[in-house]
Amino acid sequence: MTIIRLPISADETIKNKIYGSCTFDEDLERELKKVEFPNHFGFASKRAWNHAREYIRRKSEEFVQEISPVKKKEVTALPQDLIQRAVRIVNDLVREYAPELAMEATGPGGKKPKPEEHKTKQPPEIRIDAFRGNARKLEYDESLITECELINDTADEAKVLFQMEIRHEEGDLKFNPKYTIQLAPNARKGIDIPLVDFREIIDKSGEYKATAVLTDSSGNELHKRSFTFYLHEEPPPPKGKVFLSTMVFSNGKGTTLERKRHLPVTERGALRIIFDHPDFVHTRELVSSKKAKLGEILIYSIKCGVDEAIEGLLELRYNEGQLNTDEIRVIRDKRDAMYYYAVLSALA
Repeated sequence: MTIIRLPISADETIKNKIYGSCTFDEDLERELKKVEFPNHFGFASKRAWNHAREYIRRKSEEFVQEISPVKKKEVTALPQDLIQRAVRIVNDLVREYAPELAMEATGPGGKKPKPEEHKTKQPPEIRIDAFRGNARKLEYDESLITECELINDTADEAKVLFQMEIRHEEGDLKFNPKYTIQLAPNARKGIDIPLVDFREIIDKSGEYKATAVLTDSSGNELHKRSFTFYLHEEPPPPKGKVFLSTMVFSNGKGTTLERKRHLPVTERGALRIIFDHPDFVHTRELVSSKKAKLGEILIYSIKCGVDEAIEGLLELRYNEGQLNTDEIRVIRDKRDAMYYYAVLSALA
């Protein structure tokens, strides 16, 4: 018998022609039976059903998007280099702030990427929670600003040694500060790392790697993190894992998509942004010159990518059972930081 029907938002010409059913594996079906109503028509709002419903909703939206009649063509007048730049900035931000969301980059011939299997290993209780630079590329008249934050998730005060070094790819040491830090129980603490300047007559161009190591009072390594940046040289294209593969811009007016800013990222890493959404239209109307419009389009597109990444991070933490008030605050802080660096990257 039918247990529940889920409505589909589709064009009227095809809405009544779409049919489907779901078959679950044994473990999920067992969990769903536990929350099924006594009359066998519907489910209680428990975790098993909430996650199944969300998955079905996403898949249904992707399917309807593919088969719906095209009333208006996709927006193709945008420069490809602008789209590629927006995708690159979003991927850089995700790698720094939410690397667990990345998936394998699309291979030759459009091979479907495989989502990264989430690592079940829990992070250390005393760890480096944030460690990142202000840009992937710096020039000689710019400075490296390093954001760093430590966390102590234990009930005891901890004395730790934080060591950092920056080296050029050829091995030259640029910077190596050390800090002895007292971490209060169940607390987080930022480290005020000095700005690092670069001079053309002294510093080599190319790739630099910043590495941070956290050790306890006995010299045992607790945690280690790193990031790379490039001086007076373009960073290479992303390798391996990415969050987005492309952005697609569509007009939504007169379709089921007109109220959405963007659609969820597909399994192939495509983010569809609704070009004629009132917010996007208003953003473009605030400026008059073509160059300024393209700049606003770039920033808006990056923010859409960040919003989708934050949604993914919230869902991931919920699935892990870790979405408490503190974790929500941490994710919101990451969102604000990603917005901040998104604008800086777009204006660079």
